[in-house]
Amino acid sequence: MSSAKITNMGRFQVAFYRKILLLSKNYDSNSSAAYIRSFCSLQNQFPLPCGSIRSKGINISKSLQTVRQLNNYSIVSPKPPDNKSLLEKEPHDFCNFLKKEDIRRCYAVLDGNSGKLKVSHPQLEEIGRFCELSSAFNGHTAVFFNRGLRTDVLMCIFLWKTDRGLAQGRVSLQTHCTMRDLLREGLYRSRHTGLQAALAALWVGGGKAIIAEPAHGEHHDPSFREKIFLDFGDFLSSLNGCFVASEGTGITVTDMSHAYHRSRYVTGISEDRGGAGNPSAYTTQGVVVAMEAALDFIEAGTLEGKTVAIQGAGNVGQQLVAQLLDKNVAHIHVTDVHQNQLDTVRTLHGDQVRSRMTYEKVTEYEQQFLSYPCDVFAPCATRMTFDCENIPLLRTRVVCGSTSVHFGTPQDGLLFADMNITHVCDSITNRMALVNFTNEPFGRLPEDPIIDRHFDRDWEHSIFKVTKRALQRALDAKTSTAKAANELGETLSCEPHPLLPGRGRQLLDALVASEWRNGQDFWQKGDNLYWSHNMGD
Repeated sequence: MSSAKITNMGRFQVAFYRKILLLSKNYDSNSSAAYIRSFCSLQNQFPLPCGSIRSKGINISKSLQTVRQLNNYSIVSPKPPDNKSLLEKEPHDFCNFLKKEDIRRCYAVLDGNSGKLKVSHPQLEEIGRFCELSSAFNGHTAVFFNRGLRTDVLMCIFLWKTDRGLAQGRVSLQTHCTMRDLLREGLYRSRHTGLQAALAALWVGGGKAIIAEPAHGEHHDPSFREKIFLDFGDFLSSLNGCFVASEGTGITVTDMSHAYHRSRYVTGISEDRGGAGNPSAYTTQGVVVAMEAALDFIEAGTLEGKTVAIQGAGNVGQQLVAQLLDKNVAHIHVTDVHQNQLDTVRTLHGDQVRSRMTYEKVTEYEQQFLSYPCDVFAPCATRMTFDCENIPLLRTRVVCGSTSVHFGTPQDGLLFADMNITHVCDSITNRMALVNFTNEPFGRLPEDPIIDRHFDRDWEHSIFKVTKRALQRALDAKTSTAKAANELGETLSCEPHPLLPGRGRQLLDALVASEWRNGQDFWQKGDNLYWSHNMGD
């Protein structure tokens, strides 16, 4: 490699190099190796500067060494042709397109009167058509895009059904191969959050924010990262409360504090600033209650004496072990791709429970651990996809965890019932982070009744009650639990806010009418974007 630039690479090659390069910079050789293996499982041959790597016989060490040599090089994509589809552009290329067109703010908003989708700029008609034709857009009211003034980083916010209240949701900092992928992710996550909120009887709508990872890993520089979240805070403030953001994938409490410096529409800030802190303990308790509800539904008793297999030993997985031991389960089997996570669990619980615990390190794409015989299987890793190939591997009576579960096809969810397995979907089990963040502005108590009611068995909207209601609906309709829960959530999501009905629609209409797309904010004389920039924040 004699040139300071590596050009003429395809989109997937560039994405591959960037991912491995970032992992290598952090000296995470295990993750880097896993990523190479996973890519090679999809690609029979992949060109590297030193030759090629194959799915069989790959020299991981040599590949990592080669990739680390890229530290001194700039990886750039070939310039896309002028007629390249916006949907097929990488997010940073889409951001460059907006810059070329001199667009800093833009949107696709569902008109409240005509019911038609309108885009802020004619250059975005393709984005508008995709949203309008996508089944995932059903129920959405708006998608906003923003180029950070300090960083030129692309930021997107998705709003779904604001009948129950202003949109609330998590912000993530992540990479996507194309704008099509980013839009699909945002549309899916915002709807999922809205359904969670409705099932939890929260008076908020669904929302999701995505910050596109900078092309060259600039977000790993603390100074640049701070500017990203100052930009994000300005973006939130400009929307006048249409969306309230909380901590999500790739985000830290420090990031949210930087955003909070520029906007009050932020939750998930540190406890010493009045925030709710890490919600993983509440999330874990919600999972345990859902397990108990599922066992009660199938008349299998309580958790006492049961065997539970946990996939993932992160924050929730570790706390789940502790809470299950308190429930006097007979045995817990923990799997994780990282040995250090397993070691942490072993250290936390010591020798006194050695006979009740087993541990297994697995590879990222291994699935044989699904065959571990247990009463309850608890997926608690980042993400899990069930399909017609891995569901038959399960040897359990209940599947219930915190992981966001996806299905290979909509029909795959029916396979659980075919195998006499009771599945509790994460739109029910994983509500507590959203509950925690939504209630953050209303103060905090050591034993808070608006939090604790989600764990009891009497409140109509508690996790226990909603779990059994969704399981019964699925049984009666001969459908999947996920579909049954979504149908319940869809109905509840249409209920208007009891005090401020239509508030979300009013805010949207005002943004469109006030020329938000041109940087105009009614509450700030002049151009607020430049005012913010000149403040030096």
